[in-house]
Amino acid sequence: MNRMMAIVEREMRKFFRSPALMLVAMVFPLVQLIILGNAFG
Repeated sequence: MNRMMAIVEREMRKFFRSPALMLVAMVFPLVQLIILGNAFG
């Protein structure tokens, strides 16, 4: 379990250091929500 948490922590650090990755992670779900919302009414 500790190994798993270490891997998660390492990946989270990489994620928060990369502004482009954070932007994509925030914007992409919103775009999908808008597109699917319009597609299904």
